[in-house]
Amino acid sequence: MKKILRLIIILIVLIGVFVVLFKILKVQNIILKQVYPTTYSEYVEKYADKYNIDPLLIYSIIKAESNFNPDVKSSSNAIGVMQIMQNTAAEIAKNSGIELNSANDLYNPETNIEIGIAYFASLKEKYGRK
Repeated sequence: MKKILRLIIILIVLIGVFVVLFKILKVQNIILKQVYPTTYSEYVEKYADKYNIDPLLIYSIIKAESNFNPDVKSSSNAIGVMQIMQNTAAEIAKNSGIELNSANDLYNPETNIEIGIAYFASLKEKYGRK
């Protein structure tokens, strides 16, 4: 009985030490930044606010589409962090007053994110709830 009590006490102490270390080292924040990155936050926050879109949704789209890689181009020629097609980008840029000189502009994260959010906002307005 004394051995079991001793093991329980040791286990409780070890759990307490791990909890304290977890909080001190902020392991949770490190893990969250890896699982849920907020790269390009200055652009995501700016344009999500401008177009009234939840920025967390935009981060999840970027994570799924490109894993935050601005240089990615898909086999179907979608470009950049939000994987925008050239024709879609040209139409959205024209309708939203966004400067888009060439398809290469879609490799610029700010341009890509603004066009991507503007496009998402147009889809939300057309098909979603307001």
